Order: sequence, then C-alpha cells, then structure tokens
Amino acid sequence: MWEQTSASSFYGLRPGNTIGYIALSAKENGVLEEKTDREGFKATSYYDNFYLLLREFVKFSLDAQTFVRRNYHQFRHDQIANAPKIQSSPPAEEITTEIDHTISNAASNEASLRKTAGTLEEATYEAEQIIHLVEHEGWGGRTAERTSVEAVTQSFAQRVEQAKKEVTQVEKYVHDVSELHEEAGVLHDQIVVFRSQITLLKEQLSQTYETVSLGLTAEALSHELTTITDQLAYRNRQTMDYLKNTNIKDLWLTSFTEYINTTVAAIRKQLSHLSPSLRYVRESKEKIILTDYFKEVEDFYKSRFESNNLELRLKQAEGQKFTLFMNKGKLNQVIDNLLLNSEYWLCEDMRLKRLARGIITIESTMPFVRVSDNGRGVEPSVEKSLFEPFVTTKGQGRGRGLGLFIVQQLLESENCSISLLPERNKFHHLYMFEINFTGGISGGK
Repeated sequence: MWEQTSASSFYGLRPGNTIGYIALSAKENGVLEEKTDREGFKATSYYDNFYLLLREFVKFSLDAQTFVRRNYHQFRHDQIANAPKIQSSPPAEEITTEIDHTISNAASNEASLRKTAGTLEEATYEAEQIIHLVEHEGWGGRTAERTSVEAVTQSFAQRVEQAKKEVTQVEKYVHDVSELHEEAGVLHDQIVVFRSQITLLKEQLSQTYETVSLGLTAEALSHELTTITDQLAYRNRQTMDYLKNTNIKDLWLTSFTEYINTTVAAIRKQLSHLSPSLRYVRESKEKIILTDYFKEVEDFYKSRFESNNLELRLKQAEGQKFTLFMNKGKLNQVIDNLLLNSEYWLCEDMRLKRLARGIITIESTMPFVRVSDNGRGVEPSVEKSLFEPFVTTKGQGRGRGLGLFIVQQLLESENCSISLLPERNKFHHLYMFEINFTGGISGGK
C-alpha cells in the first residue's frame, strides 16, 4: 500500500479503510517473474508497466475516496442538523413488561375498590338511620337548636344521596375491573407467547447473520483457492519440466507430481461448481441444456453418493430439448439443496435400518423438473409451511430451515417456481418436488 505512510489527508488509503486485493494468476500473468524468495517480482519492463498501472489505480482510488468521504461527511452533518428530533422506541421486551405491569396493577386494585364500595354502603346506611331518627322522632331541644339540627340534617341528606351515587359508580368500576381481570389472564398468556416469539426471532436473525457470513467466507475462500491452485499448478509444471530436461527418472517424484496434478484438477472441479453461485457472477445468465447439465451434476456427485450407498437416477423425455436461459449459479444452489436434503434423510433412514439403499430421481419433462427419493418423504406437520424460513425437522444444529426458502426465492428471481406435488408415497407422505421452469424457458426466447 503506497499511501500507507505518506498520505497527506486523513481520508487517504490505509489498511484500516481499504477493502480489496489484486488477484494474479500465473496462467494469465506469466510474463511477471517472481523473485526466488517469492517476496516480490523481478524488475523487468513488464513489471514496470504493471507498477505504473497500479500507481495510476491507487491515485484514482485516492482521489475518488477523498472526494466521496469529504462530501459524505458534509452531507451527514447537514442531515443531522436538519433532522427532526424523534424519540427512539423502547425495545419490545420493555413494552411487554410495561403492559404486564399495568395489567397486574389493575387486577390488584379490584380488592381495594370492593373494600371502598363496602365502606360507602355502610356509611350510607348509617346516615339514613340518623336522618330517619331526626325526621320522625323529633328533636326536643330549643327552637334555635332545632332549626340548626334540621339544617344540618338536610345538608347531610344531600350528602347521603351523593354517596349513593358514588357507591353506584364504584360498583360499576368494580364490575369493569373484574372483567378486566378476566381479560388480563388471557392477555398475560399472549404476552408470554409474544416474548417467546421475540426470543425466537432473535435466534432466527442470528442464524441469518451466520448464513450471510458463511456466504462471504465462501467468496473469499474461492478467490484464495483459485490463486493457490494456480500457483501450485505452475510450480508443479516447472518441476515436471525440470525433471524432463535434466533426464531425472525418479519414479517417486514422477508419481508425486502426477498426484499434485490430480489434486489441482479436483480442487478446480469443486471451484467450477461453486464459482457460479458467488455474488459477483449471480446476475449473469447463460444458455443451459438440461440434459448436459444433469450429466455434470451426476458426475459431480457420483463418488460422494456411492460412498453413502446412494444412487442418482436421471429420467428425461426422449427427443425433447429442454434448454434454459438463466443464471447457472442459482440453478446449482436449487439442485444442490434438493439433492443434499434427500441425501440427509436417506442416510438417516439407512442409519435407522429403515432403508437398504437410497435412490434419488430427477425427472425432466419440459417445462418441469421433478426431484424425489425413496425415503419417508415430508413430515405432515410441515407440509404447509415447508417453504417458510426457519422451518425444519432436522435435529438441533443440523439445519437452519433456510434451504427451501432460499430455493423458492432464487427461483422466483428467475420467474420460476417450486411446489410439493399432492401425490403421496407408500408412507402416505408428500415426497415429490416440482420445479416449474417456464420463466427460464421464456427468458431464453
């Protein structure tokens, strides 16, 4: 990094603010010669041109980054200054806790209201007795005192009437609180469910982040493996040329170089299957002849399936040219997911001695492709939710329940679809996936 120590601006290129690298393959850059210590390149005219090209690229990157970051900071400053002050919402856990607390308080107030209503009723009864005594029994005192007592009694009678109204209102409150208490029990149960759903959602988000992280790691690994295999193949070819030119006939060395060639070819085969699925080539589309494609799939999985006592059978309509125009990486992910799903459950059936040999069948009849196996099929409990995210019947740590959901999303992005056919196997389970590639075919036209 040339700007690592000499950048005059805070926005300059440094390891801490730069993401990326330059991938050089020996195959495409044979004119660049490495030093014997592999710490750089020999100073040749080719290297000088390469160096000047990179300097120009760094200069352009530095100018672009400085311009973008300076203007971004000014834009962000203006946005913050003019942004309305909005109070952030509390977390869902706090909301449920507050609701639960309020319901509990309302329920606890029921007893207090009933006690208040009883006290008011007793006071009203006693007051009515006093008024009755004064009005009907008379008052034997002096006239002035009698007048005063009658005035107080009249005022007291008015207050008693008011108390009766208050008692009626309190009784209504008690009745309402009683109903609220009954509803609170149901609402409390719902809050418990809500809290469990929040916990589940957090776990699902965590699994999603892990899946995204895995995809990013796969991209980086693909780049690194490509570079490593190219270097290994280049060095091995140099070794073989040296043995040939020096007429060294060492059987062990010759076998070893051949073994390296075989290993490099195997790694490249795996990379060729992975690379179309990576993000940077996901939007490119190509013409795919399904007959040839499924033969490639059969060859790719052959050794793996044979080691697991599995067989892949291809059934294709004779004389029918089934051609798609879509992204091969997406198609790989769709087919891989269905095949690996079948592999898992078939191996489980064989482990439990419920099956002697697993057979996976891919049947192509334009515009449909049907994938099935001779296992037990789909559990009835997840038939209607199988394509929803995080739905799985695999054991803990064996599946995230995202595979078929992602398959559905990938196919929809190509105007295709997937479904479970209504036919049931001998276990009375649904077992056959049908992919409708109509959108992929029309795209080709």
